[in-house]
Amino acid sequence: MLRLKEIFKTGKPANKNNSGIEQPGQWHSLRTAKTLFPGRHISCMFDEYSIQLATVLQIGSQRRLLDVQKTYLPSSLENPEKRLAFITNCIEGYYKDFSNSFTSTSICLSGSETAFRTIELPLLSNKELRSAIKFEVSKHIPFPTDQSEFDYRVVQRFDKPGAERLRISVLAATNRLISESMQPFDQLGITVSAIYHTQDVVGQLLVDIPDFSPTEHYALINVGRERTEISYYEGSQLGFTHIANLGSSFISKRSDPTVLEYFGESLAAEIQNSLDFYAGQFSSHFTNKIFVYGDLAYADEIIELLSDRFGFSFSRFPADKLNLTKSKDSDFDFVLPVSLPSVAAASCRTKLANLLPQKNKQILHDQIINRSCIASTAIIFLLLFIGWNLMQKDINGTEHQLHLLTQTTERYEQSDAYKAYYRLKNQINAEQSYLEQVETTPSFMSENLKELSHLTNGNIRLVGFDYNALTEGQNLQLLGIVRGNETPPEIILAEYIETLQQSPFYENVTVVRHRKKKVNGRFEIEFQLSARGIV
Repeated sequence: MLRLKEIFKTGKPANKNNSGIEQPGQWHSLRTAKTLFPGRHISCMFDEYSIQLATVLQIGSQRRLLDVQKTYLPSSLENPEKRLAFITNCIEGYYKDFSNSFTSTSICLSGSETAFRTIELPLLSNKELRSAIKFEVSKHIPFPTDQSEFDYRVVQRFDKPGAERLRISVLAATNRLISESMQPFDQLGITVSAIYHTQDVVGQLLVDIPDFSPTEHYALINVGRERTEISYYEGSQLGFTHIANLGSSFISKRSDPTVLEYFGESLAAEIQNSLDFYAGQFSSHFTNKIFVYGDLAYADEIIELLSDRFGFSFSRFPADKLNLTKSKDSDFDFVLPVSLPSVAAASCRTKLANLLPQKNKQILHDQIINRSCIASTAIIFLLLFIGWNLMQKDINGTEHQLHLLTQTTERYEQSDAYKAYYRLKNQINAEQSYLEQVETTPSFMSENLKELSHLTNGNIRLVGFDYNALTEGQNLQLLGIVRGNETPPEIILAEYIETLQQSPFYENVTVVRHRKKKVNGRFEIEFQLSARGIV
């Protein structure tokens, strides 16, 4: 007893491997993925003596316990077929009361046909890791791999350059146990989405207890009818579980205090043995409490007896402190500690190892894909419908505006102002038509002469113009006289020739002849120019 008390209070050295040799470096816990699927979650757990059912409503990260119940199977149901029929009827009635279209289902498994192991492997890719774990599982689980299902979860990573390793939780169960657990649901046509290991999923409830610490170590004990399950956790992560063949049936029909004391001593010995093994494998700095749940959760005599034997507190699991119930749900406080596995599975938001057969996982995956496609199609249809309604609203508004404008136009066309406008418009059109008919098209010659008049200044007087359109080259002859008062007439003539050259109407302007003479005391030049007229 002193050894157990010392281990719980002082702990052991950290970072040991399976052989007990201390490793350098540091193990780091890995964050586990969360599931936020909204809707109702129903979980079931049954054995040869009872059936547990719980329903939790999840909306985002919020969870609320809707119902939990535990039904004990009548002792008269010795026939397996009658027992299966009783369980099936219980599940069917429960689903009629609490299921809807958005309900997922999970199952909890425990017992000798389940296994939990922690293994260490080098850092590998996902594909290589799956193959390596499959090889390791065949060496660690106590039943053939071809007759069982297994799944795993990476929980810790050992960080040291050149020595990266992973610590992996591997859980397994026999195909027989899985098939037996799924049989009532198969008969009812209910799709099971997850199968959890009981001790693994119960640990997730530790997160909600007061003063929870992810680095603290906890112990949970479930005393069943024929066996006792002892589990140890680091935070909410299962580290070790031990099943002892010691159950409440040993004291069910005996009220002798000696029997209770013997049962307490036997249970204490089992706890001592399991704790010694666990403390030798992992670091351990336990709290001074061990939580009890299951059928003996309300057996105060047994709990007090264990507390006296160990010197620290054994207590009922604080289910009333879980963030699942409200004050109006106080009726659940009594049944929660005896139905903890089903409540844990129904409220689980952590992605744990799933022992569902691979073919069922594939079917479930296909169903999720189909539902996602249907949901996506529905969303697209809804968006298109909303868009069509908005567009139709715009069209209706436009048509209404068009109708108002049409009415306004019709009223305007009947008014005197419109009639006057129409008469003026017809008159303008008639006058415009007349102007178009009488308008003459200017000839090329007129355009040429107009350009020539613009270019000829007051000092130059043209006296002759000869244009021959049939002549190639110099087809234009100009005769004229240039006079100059202050400016010499030669300069005026040269500037005139340059001006003609710059005009788009003329090119190749040359002087054919010229004669300078003095008239009335000033000089003048008679000239003849030859050019090519473009127009």
